[in-house]
Parts: sequence; structure tokens; C-alpha cells
Amino acid sequence: MAIARGLVRRRGLVVLDEPTAAIDPVTEVELCPRMLEMGAGSTAIVVSHRLGVAPYSDRVLVPDQGRIVEDGSHDELLAQGGLYARLWNAQASWYTDRPVQASSP
Repeated sequence: MAIARGLVRRRGLVVLDEPTAAIDPVTEVELCPRMLEMGAGSTAIVVSHRLGVAPYSDRVLVPDQGRIVEDGSHDELLAQGGLYARLWNAQASWYTDRPVQASSP
């Protein structure tokens, strides 16, 4: 409910810190498109260890040891085959029927 309230207020900027941490991955996949619809017209910054929201994001920043090491869309980062791709592949079975393999650079 807190997510919905924050998005419905239509503020210019919404920060969501681990918004899907307490729900299962199936519900997360169902909820992400709805969150985007509700937040249309706003900028949302989503901080998450779970990557289910990443394919719906315009831009993904990947931190490692306090620095941003990768920056791009979900598809771009998968194609790079770096840290994001490794993390996605570790979690992909939560969101798809089979793991998505990143291409080699």
C-alpha cells in the first residue's frame, strides 16, 4: 500500500527502497507494470537487490564496492555480459521459465 500511495500522489520524484522485498517473485513480476502505470509522469528511483523491476526500467545503474560500474538498459547490460548479467542470470529463474543467458562480449 505504501508503494501505491507514493505513486498516486504524482510527485515529480518517487524513491522506492526495496519495494518488492517482502513479496514473492511471481507477485513482483505482476506488480512492476502496475507500479509503472501508477507512476506515469513521475521519475522513480528504485533501489533493489532483486532484479525483477530492472527490465521495466529505462536505466539501470549497477553499484559495486561503492562505485557505479555499469549503466544502461536491461538489454544493454545483458549484452555486455558483465556484473549485471551475472546477477540477472543468478536470479532469472525467479522471473522466467528458464535462465536468460547473457551474450559474451
